[in-house]
Amino acid sequence: MEWVEISGRTLEEAKEQALEQLGVAEQDAEWIILSEPKVGLFGRTRGEARVRARVRPVRPRPKRQHRPRRAATERQVPARSGEGAAARGGSEGAAGQSASSRRRR
Repeated sequence: MEWVEISGRTLEEAKEQALEQLGVAEQDAEWIILSEPKVGLFGRTRGEARVRARVRPVRPRPKRQHRPRRAATERQVPARSGEGAAARGGSEGAAGQSASSRRRR
């Protein structure tokens, strides 16, 4: 629900008017106090109290849907010409042997 802005002589009066307009109990509403009346000379109040209120949401807002990520199998890395399997991340050398078995010779 949208926010409503209400003003009154006192903060309590503004809250009561907002609750009447929204039609809910005080614990079911969210409040933002925009301004409070100021106490003037001899205890008299100047200005008005202004509040912004709305009905408290009962469930969280739905999350935005993000576009799906591409899977690793869909990603294709172009092979470099002339470099063989070692350039594509393979651990075997040109003769088909691993690097550790080549060192033993």
